[in-house]
Amino acid sequence: MTPPPRTDAAPRPDQDALLLRRGQVAELVGLPERTLRRLVSSGAFPRPVALGKSVRWRRSDVTRWVDQLEADPGPLLVPIDTVTSAVALSRRTIDYLVDAGHFPEPVAAGRKKLWRWSEVAAWAETVTAVPSRPDPAHGCTPTAQETH
Repeated sequence: MTPPPRTDAAPRPDQDALLLRRGQVAELVGLPERTLRRLVSSGAFPRPVALGKSVRWRRSDVTRWVDQLEADPGPLLVPIDTVTSAVALSRRTIDYLVDAGHFPEPVAAGRKKLWRWSEVAAWAETVTAVPSRPDPAHGCTPTAQETH
């Protein structure tokens, strides 16, 4: 009797898992764990299931979220850290630009500010140059806190 043929494409043990750990979810959707936490707390990503002291996500919830995002990228909301990384500007510069009306307005989510990813991406495509320190000559003025 001959043994069954071996296949190199054998599934990994966790590939078909119904529940996923935070790191697995972050890897699956291509986001840092920190961003994933912020998206969950803002309600922009499915909530995990509590299992004792740990949490897990249903693979079906994550897959559905990705499918919805691909079908309608719509208002994916991202935190300031994601925005600063994407546009290579500091928080302070972004605040200046928002105050001057030269950057998309954030959406309030409780005490946090989140931005619509589509608006940030559209802004980044249209910008040719941003001064390293905004000043009145560029339509940006410091707030009262920053002038002290």
